[in-house]
Amino acid sequence: MNKKILVDWLTCTLGINCFMRDFVGLEEKDFRDKDPLDTALDASHFTDEAVLSHVIHFLGLPSDTKLMPGRAHYGYGKWYFYGGIRLAWGNCDTIMIDMTGEGCRLFETLVPDLDWLTFIKKVTKMQVHNFSRLDVACDTQGKGGLRMRDILRFTLDGRYVSRWKLPPRIVQGREETVDFGSPKSRTMLRIYNKSLERECKLNDDISIPENWVRCELQLRNDAVDSFIREWMKRGDISACYFGIMANQLRFVKERKENASRSEIVKWWRDFWIMPSLSD
Repeated sequence: MNKKILVDWLTCTLGINCFMRDFVGLEEKDFRDKDPLDTALDASHFTDEAVLSHVIHFLGLPSDTKLMPGRAHYGYGKWYFYGGIRLAWGNCDTIMIDMTGEGCRLFETLVPDLDWLTFIKKVTKMQVHNFSRLDVACDTQGKGGLRMRDILRFTLDGRYVSRWKLPPRIVQGREETVDFGSPKSRTMLRIYNKSLERECKLNDDISIPENWVRCELQLRNDAVDSFIREWMKRGDISACYFGIMANQLRFVKERKENASRSEIVKWWRDFWIMPSLSD
């Protein structure tokens, strides 16, 4: 089975004080003895163009990347975007970096030698930083991959063992989606028909892979921190992703009263088991 792991959303913040001091390299006297509550005022000493240029450089984007100003959100005074890449600062002591799935693909295009783990480590080197969201997805396509009809049928029949307490949310029709967990929980799994989603959004003349299924882990706050620690330890995002999948959800032939005795179906085991273990 061909499986592709990708980062599909990333939201983090950097402390303005440490960013200006440690990355931009301003003299320490410019920030010495500053109270953290005053760091929002520190940013006002610099033009929006200067701050934007420094953040673009931090991300490794081409210097001529054009981000457009937009309507402010989340309490920030300044908001800039390019596709799904969004940057914000002002009115608080942090700089926000937010990339949607579209933004992550654009980031990879603009930075061809991008290594996500290297970038994550770069963020963690900032004295003040925080990760609030990280989505890690796995795609399978074509013959031998996951089939959405199996996911839907087994979920509707209750033939699964899940560590999520809430019953799954199932959507059928113009979209096919099964959600385990809730958007407010620290960890949520969304399994959906990516082929169908693309068909509804794109023109008929654009080729769309058949049987394209995406299994997307949506991690928030401390769940992101735990994932990143394990990622840094192992150096392999696949091992972290499939480790969580194996622990959180199993589709089984028959749900037994003693869930541990429920036998996992082959197509699900083939999906989450690591290649080195399945040889």
